[in-house]
Amino acid sequence: MGKKNQLSLPGFTGEEESRFPQPHIRKFRDIRRYEFLYRPFDLRFRGLVNKWLEHLKRERGVNYEKIIDEPELEIMTLYLYPQGRNRKWLSQEEVAQRLKEVQSRKIRKLLVTALMRLWRTIKLGAS
Repeated sequence: MGKKNQLSLPGFTGEEESRFPQPHIRKFRDIRRYEFLYRPFDLRFRGLVNKWLEHLKRERGVNYEKIIDEPELEIMTLYLYPQGRNRKWLSQEEVAQRLKEVQSRKIRKLLVTALMRLWRTIKLGAS
């Protein structure tokens, strides 16, 4: 006997999917220095950096808010963490629109310098 088709309302599937894509990172791993410099900040890598930052905060007890300057920290929270109730990941242009004093082409440069400073502080113990 085959499965009976159940009637449903038009446009309603019963499962609500996210309209915004989310990164799927299963395992945590340390990030290498060259990845900050040469790997594009696509959604998957941004999710990996997010997991790395959360690991530093939770497991190692590193307070990266003290290591990174305020404007760079604001860029990091907007670009590397999902925003709002919908958990939308913002693009560089959207981050630049929210900050207004930072141009979108300088966001990557500021982000890489902040992440490299954090990586150097953690790996080498420099301040």
